[in-house]
Amino acid sequence: MNFENKNKLETNDIINDTVIKSNKIQCGVIWKRNCPKCDKELTCKSKSYWNEANRLNSLCHSCAFKGRLRSPEYRDKIRKSLLGRKLSKRA
Repeated sequence: MNFENKNKLETNDIINDTVIKSNKIQCGVIWKRNCPKCDKELTCKSKSYWNEANRLNSLCHSCAFKGRLRSPEYRDKIRKSLLGRKLSKRA
């Protein structure tokens, strides 16, 4: 093997190693589970969070806040804060 081919092979090895390492950093390990109510697939970035969510039987965000009732005091507070605001006209 001559010197040029050896350098070319070493360069390709370095490039391939770099690509593999960067893909591992970007992808990482993602833990998946399903929402117990709607069966939507949820992803967790850490195993400890995944274990805790499974233990507590946590719902997805859309199921957790669906049908949530607000107190009359809360609605009055929001109504007063929005009073007098002008809505922008959409074209």
